[in-house]
Amino acid sequence: MGRPLAPDDRRLDALREAAEPARSHRSVPVTGGRADVDLVLGRNEVTPLELIPVVDETPEWWSEDRLFGLGGEDADGS
Repeated sequence: MGRPLAPDDRRLDALREAAEPARSHRSVPVTGGRADVDLVLGRNEVTPLELIPVVDETPEWWSEDRLFGLGGEDADGS
């Protein structure tokens, strides 16, 4: 892109898009109070990492088998 004095709309859009941080959400197992996260960073790269504890509030009676189509029964319902 160089160093244009007045970037056009296309270049401004590209700069705005590049300025947006990449976001991902995933579950990380905690063992012994520690969470191991592997990150691959490029040279001189800095990245923020936010770990938020989540409390599993799933009722004890809940089962994936209760979801329609995920149970072990045959297609005819038997």
